[in-house]
Amino acid sequence: QLVSVCATLGEYPVIRYHRPDTPSTTARSNIAGRLASVFQNEMDAFCRLDPSFPPQPATPVPRATILILDRTLDVQAPLLHEFTYQAMVNDLLPIAENGTKYTYTFVGGNGEENVKDVVLDEEDPLWIQVRHTHIAECVKFSVHISMAQECMNLFEKHRIAATAAVEQDMATGEMADSSGPNKNIVADMSAPLATSERLTDSDDTCFADSSYDKVRLLSLYIISKEGVQDDDRRKLLDHARISAAESSAITNLTLLGVRLSKAPKIGKIKEKKKEKKPKRARADDVPYELSRYVPVLKTVLEDCAAGTLDANLFPFTRELQPEMDSSGHETDVDEKGNGQVGTASK
Repeated sequence: QLVSVCATLGEYPVIRYHRPDTPSTTARSNIAGRLASVFQNEMDAFCRLDPSFPPQPATPVPRATILILDRTLDVQAPLLHEFTYQAMVNDLLPIAENGTKYTYTFVGGNGEENVKDVVLDEEDPLWIQVRHTHIAECVKFSVHISMAQECMNLFEKHRIAATAAVEQDMATGEMADSSGPNKNIVADMSAPLATSERLTDSDDTCFADSSYDKVRLLSLYIISKEGVQDDDRRKLLDHARISAAESSAITNLTLLGVRLSKAPKIGKIKEKKKEKKPKRARADDVPYELSRYVPVLKTVLEDCAAGTLDANLFPFTRELQPEMDSSGHETDVDEKGNGQVGTASK
């Protein structure tokens, strides 16, 4: 399918992939690297079938870059509470039919109770317009006001703001006022980990219960600490009272390169060299305290577009040899003689 897309666009892209600099992920086969290699081979095979590909544009343009990534790039982002409209709807409301249908009741002008289905798909222009908008900006849209208001009601009732604030402190490594790391993070986690309430009031409409948030909090804590001592982890799991399956979900984070255990400190131990990771952008320009975390992908794409992406963490499938184009600028060419000036991403 990727080859078909490139053929349709007339693109012979530069292919790069994420190569994590962590022992647990480099020891196993790197999925992104394997997929990138297969994709490169398939593109080469297609070019051999059609020697005229790629077509030469009327004016020189930078070659596209395809980045092959997997979840090891950023394991924290999917664990955080997200407060854009679509994310909150799927997180808190009983959405049916693969996240496209919401049914709710309301009292009409005649005083009678009515039932209405809202279909959330590409046919709803307002849904398309607001689904990635922060929830604070969505309650003004009348068609979706019932759904947005219900999300806000659950947000307030179940004190999700307090949980989300702890999540953001752990994910960003600093408090909202930029005063440094939250030194009371374990105490702040205690209340959410001890709760046993459900996110909604009735069993037939409940999307999830509090154990789901507990797994998210515990996972974020372990990730942010780059592992915790085994005894401390067991105490946290016991305090949270999560199921064996949920505990296994946390343990399985090792498959994404997450370090679970940290050896106890005995005397002075020489600090190990830190693993090299993609840099993360600061959230200085983020207007909402509960949405301070900036996904690593944003920084990666910006660096790729600027031509500054780390070639060790994101290597090329094929080494590019610098040459000079007709205007005297340095350009990179591969074995097919396809050049690029700078780096563009698609």
